[in-house]
Amino acid sequence: MTAYNVISPASLVAGQPEDISVILANLQAIQGVLNGGIDNANINGAAAISASKLAGYPSDLLKYLRGDGSWQAAPTIVVGDELAHAEVTVGSSVAATTEVGADTLLTAPAVTCDGTTPVIVEFFSPVVLAPSVAAAQLNFILFDGSTPIGQLGQVRNPAGASTGTPVLMRRKLTPTAGAHTYSARAYVSTGSGWFGAGTAGAGNSVPAYLRVLRVSPIPPSVAAGSFTATYYGTSFPVSPADGQEAILVDSTTAPTYQWLFRYNAAATTYKWEFIGGAPWTQFVAAGQAVTSTTYADPATPHTFTVPRAGTYLFTITAKLPNNSNWEYIGLHANNVLIAEVQSEGMATHNGAVDAVATIAAGQTLKAMFKTDVNTVTPTMRTFTVTPIRVA
Repeated sequence: MTAYNVISPASLVAGQPEDISVILANLQAIQGVLNGGIDNANINGAAAISASKLAGYPSDLLKYLRGDGSWQAAPTIVVGDELAHAEVTVGSSVAATTEVGADTLLTAPAVTCDGTTPVIVEFFSPVVLAPSVAAAQLNFILFDGSTPIGQLGQVRNPAGASTGTPVLMRRKLTPTAGAHTYSARAYVSTGSGWFGAGTAGAGNSVPAYLRVLRVSPIPPSVAAGSFTATYYGTSFPVSPADGQEAILVDSTTAPTYQWLFRYNAAATTYKWEFIGGAPWTQFVAAGQAVTSTTYADPATPHTFTVPRAGTYLFTITAKLPNNSNWEYIGLHANNVLIAEVQSEGMATHNGAVDAVATIAAGQTLKAMFKTDVNTVTPTMRTFTVTPIRVA
């Protein structure tokens, strides 16, 4: 601290002539403090100095002071916000056989883009079926207006029988400036395919949807422990505000999922509503035999522990062999069956289970298999979990 203390105060007596050297020494001491010697300790904590007196203080309310002393425009703090959403509750057949003439499944409302901000276009259907012809294909195409801009995915039928499977497809891109109308379309290589959707509720599939999400950066913390635009952690904020967003992860160093939620204070039970992020996914390609007439785990089991009580979408898919017996895929919570699919292994085929269920925190979800006789050896196994809303 640079402090000023009166020099030789005993020599400064009222009504008496003074030694000019004492006065000069005091003036020089004051000069030293005023000319570059003032530091934080010299300023009264209640001084309420206006921020506008800081060097380079901008008139722009959207700028902030960086640690290097410069004023910078604050980056956009909205992450994964939904720009457009369309859904249907009734499925349709797919008979088109060319990409350019593909059948339209869903069209999202038009979005206006700035030419620099990337977006994610996401398409979901609870069940699709490729044509019932060996090696037949059901192809999904993303269109911008009337122009195809890429194949989102393909479902191929390995045998003559057709098996339904859910699909969730995404593409990240940076649109040009202006309005864009995205649609999901499909065509087949032969025969006729199916695109499924439902009204949700007991015994019904959930709706199919197409949505457009904006991808924006999260600004870094200015200092350790300081504010970040979106909360990030293995739990939610203790006292959230209505509309607050938070990213839930299972690990802050090596997360296997990163789920973005928005807090809805008006919701009755599960107030954190999922608004973005990829599903938790576990994939095992190798075939692993299960010889059991009751549900059992393959050598490499599919296991997921529910982080918070809530409603989730679960999907299990696997390629099942031709072994002339009944084969089963079952979704279990703490070893209690909550959904299953049964198929007859007359030919190699795909099996799938998709379910929406409300699960308590801490329960262990498993994808398990069984057969009524002989052995079932599933390959290309995938288990995905997507939250819908949680506590």
